[in-house]
Amino acid sequence: VSTKADIYNYGILLLE
Repeated sequence: VSTKADIYNYGILLLE
């Protein structure tokens, strides 16, 4: 199960 926080954190990893 992916939570909004999970997806948000994934986006941050891509930005880094």
